[in-house]
Amino acid sequence: MAIECTNQHPTKTNLKTIQEYLRERQQYDQHRYNFDLEGLHEWFSESNPDISFAFVLADGLRDGDLNQAVLSGHTDPSMLLTICAPLFLDEYDSNLTRLDGSRNGPVGLFNNAFAIVDCLSAGRFNNAQILRDQAVQLLNQRAYEDQDTYAEDLELQKDPENYVEIIPQRLFVFAHELMGQRAGQEKQPWEIWDIVGDQDYIKAARAVYTEDMDEAAQTLCQLCNLHVQYSNPFPADDENDHLIGFEFDTPIRAIWPTEIFAWLRLRQERGLPLPEVEHPLLDQPLGRFEPNIPTQWEYKPWFVELVQKLVAYHPRYADLPRMVFEQP
Repeated sequence: MAIECTNQHPTKTNLKTIQEYLRERQQYDQHRYNFDLEGLHEWFSESNPDISFAFVLADGLRDGDLNQAVLSGHTDPSMLLTICAPLFLDEYDSNLTRLDGSRNGPVGLFNNAFAIVDCLSAGRFNNAQILRDQAVQLLNQRAYEDQDTYAEDLELQKDPENYVEIIPQRLFVFAHELMGQRAGQEKQPWEIWDIVGDQDYIKAARAVYTEDMDEAAQTLCQLCNLHVQYSNPFPADDENDHLIGFEFDTPIRAIWPTEIFAWLRLRQERGLPLPEVEHPLLDQPLGRFEPNIPTQWEYKPWFVELVQKLVAYHPRYADLPRMVFEQP
């Protein structure tokens, strides 16, 4: 019997509103999609291609495929979660080039968080672990620019005259606390890493394997409320909205709680019962957890060709087919 969540926060948008929004943009989005697809096909034919440019095009195609799925009403979560494969590839490459020194640009906590929870939600545990291992290396090397910012802000807080409000990391700490719990680690060394984390998300992640079903249900309700609280489906500036405290700052992300699916997937993997709760976020097509993981994944042709091109381009990508297609 499902438990009704108390202090429910109503969702800030719904599938119908999002579909109307996407329909208004459909002509522009289709033009952009065709442009990106044509650009990627041209990139495939280059003998010495710019890898970073390919990922810019792939980002646009990935978002376009997701928008089209939602617009057409194909909202089966098991299908929508295939978005995590391109996202994994993007984040894996970004981390790899930072770790091997071939690129010295900044790497972001925000993208890593979504890539990990999306992989977990789809049951692609090996992909999630690869990104987790990369992130730990980056944290230990202080490669995330956010680490220096937090260290400076914490120092300023010691002086009341220079007090600054610190907006904590939410999805990032949640993702890595989940990975830590899966590995049998009690907690993560956020103080050593100079990362300020949201305590509600940390507590929720650490309760993932609780056998107390009342606690599990309360945690799930809390995650639903946190998702709605930190959603801004139609922000003025998508690029910077998360910097002021909103984690879910696109229309689809606002009602597609993959971090909650990740939490449920880990319980399912461990053989623990899943709590049943009633909350508006979960009572709509994109909020329904799909218990069955697909045995065969359907990948877009452009994505398969991109992986093949990367493998042919450089030896460091040799393991990509195994990671992406065989043992995700």
